[in-house]
Amino acid sequence: SYAEVFISNMPLTIGAVGLSWVTQGTIWFKFMEENIDACQSAFYNSPRCSYPEFPGCFDCDVSNPTYIAVVTFHYFCHCIALICCLLFLGKCILAWTVVADELQNPATMTPIGVVCITLICVAAGRFGVVGETTVVTVSAFHVFISFWFLYKAIFVFKLQPDPSWFPCTVGIAYAAIKTWLYYPIPGFLLMLLCMIYFFGTFFTAIYRATVNVNIAAPVCFISLSAPSITMYAMTIMAQPTLEQEAQLEASPDMMTWWKGIHRTLYLPVMHSMMFLSLVGLVSSLQCLWARWPVFKKKAFSPAHVAFIFPMLSHTNSVQAYRSGVIAYSGMAVGSPYKVALFSYWLTFLVVGTILNLIFTYKYIRKLPEWTQIYITPDDLEVEPPNPNETEVSLLWLGADENHECLRQPFTSPAVLQANEAGSLVRLRRGTTPLTSASPFLRTRHVFAVGFETVMTDDELRSERAKLLDWVAKNKARQRNKTLSIPQNFFKVESTEGLLGSNYGSITLNQNHQRSNTLGGNLHLPV
Repeated sequence: SYAEVFISNMPLTIGAVGLSWVTQGTIWFKFMEENIDACQSAFYNSPRCSYPEFPGCFDCDVSNPTYIAVVTFHYFCHCIALICCLLFLGKCILAWTVVADELQNPATMTPIGVVCITLICVAAGRFGVVGETTVVTVSAFHVFISFWFLYKAIFVFKLQPDPSWFPCTVGIAYAAIKTWLYYPIPGFLLMLLCMIYFFGTFFTAIYRATVNVNIAAPVCFISLSAPSITMYAMTIMAQPTLEQEAQLEASPDMMTWWKGIHRTLYLPVMHSMMFLSLVGLVSSLQCLWARWPVFKKKAFSPAHVAFIFPMLSHTNSVQAYRSGVIAYSGMAVGSPYKVALFSYWLTFLVVGTILNLIFTYKYIRKLPEWTQIYITPDDLEVEPPNPNETEVSLLWLGADENHECLRQPFTSPAVLQANEAGSLVRLRRGTTPLTSASPFLRTRHVFAVGFETVMTDDELRSERAKLLDWVAKNKARQRNKTLSIPQNFFKVESTEGLLGSNYGSITLNQNHQRSNTLGGNLHLPV
C-alpha cells in the first residue's frame, strides 16, 4: 500500500524535525514563564512547580489565559515530535532491513542519534511509568548506539571526528538530563560520558570542518549543537536534591552558602561552555559561508533540517545558561550583560522558530517525492553494489594503512560508500517486475545520505578519483609495491594508465557483478 511504502521509505532525518519542534515548544514555554506575572520561580522538585520542564521551574497560576495558550502550544509541539517518533518506529517495524542497512555506515547512522534524543524529550516527565520506562530504555539504546558508532567510525572506516559525530555521541547530553529526572546518579554518569565525548571530538571536528571543504554544509552546521547541549547537560550540577531544597527554603544562611559555592565553581564552568558555544556558532557560520556558492545550487533535501535543530538546541542551552546567571551571578536586573544575553536568546528563538516553520513546511511538502521512489527499467537491470562490494570499500577498508587525516583532499570514505551503494527502498507490491521475493531494492535514486546531500554521478566519480589518488600516494612503503587490497578482485589490462607511466589500468574482476555500476576504471600503482 501507499502508506506502507510512505513509512518504509521515510528519511531518518524525520527525527530532526521532531527534535526541532519539541525544543521549540520548550523554549517558548520557558519564555512565557519568565515574562508573565502569573509565574514565580520555584525549585524543580518543589510541589509548587506547576509544570516540571527542565531547566528550572515556576509556580504559575494555571488559570491565566496566557499560560493556557502557551502550554497548549507546548503540547502541540510535543504532539508533532511524537508523530515523527511514531513514523520512525513504524519504519523499524515495516522496514527493519532498511534501518539495519543504514546502521552499518557512520554517515547514514547519524540521524539515529537525533531520533533517540527526540524520543527521550517527548517521553520525559509524561505518561507516568510508560514515560519513565521509555526514557531509561532509549537512553540505554543511545549509549549502545554511541559505542557502535565509534566502533564503525574509528575501527572499521578509520575516520577522524567531524560534526556528524555529535548526534550519536555528544547527544547523550539529553539522555543524561532526562534520566537524571528519575535516577540522579545514572544521570550524572551519562553527563560525564557526554563531557568525555565532547572534549574528545569537538576541537578536532571544528578544525576539520574549517579546513576540509568536502565536509557538507549541513554537517558543518551541527558544530553549533555540541558545546551547547554539553552545557545544557552540565546544568544538572546546579540542581539541589529534594532534601537540599527543603534545607535551602528553611535556612537563608544555607541559601547564601549554596549561591556562593555555585558562583565560585559552577558559573566559571558555564561561562567557559558559553564561550565554546560561540566558537561553535562562528565555526558553523564560517563553514556555511565558505560552502554557500556550491551549496545554494543544491535542491532542498532531507539533510537540510540539519540547519534547524542545532539552532534551536543552542537557543535552549542559552536559556539554561541564563538560568544559572540569573540565579547565582549577583548581577543586577537590567545589567548590560543580562540584557545582551536576553536579546541574543530572543533573537535566536524568533529566527529559529521562523526557519523551523519554513523548513518543516518544505519537508512535509517533499515527503511524497522522497518516499514514492520512481524506479526505471535501468535500475532493475543495474542495481548498485552492496556497501561491502563498492569500489570505495575495496580501496579503503581493505588496507590497514588507510586512515583519514586532519586535512585531506577527499570526501569521507563513509560518505562515498553511502553514495555509491545508495539505499534500500521499499517498492509497492505488485507494481514493479521484481526478480526476487524481497520488496526492497537498492537504488541511488535517493535525496540524502544521513545529513549529507546526495552526490551526482559526476561528483561521485570525481571524489572517488581524489580518494584513489590519495591511496596511491600514501600506500604503505614496507609492502614493496604490492596492492593494498586482495588482488583477486582485480585484473591488469595495460601497463599504461591514466595517471602516468607508473600506473596500470585496473578494473574489477567480472566475478563480482554488482561492483562497477558507475563506470570508469580504477587506477592503482602496480
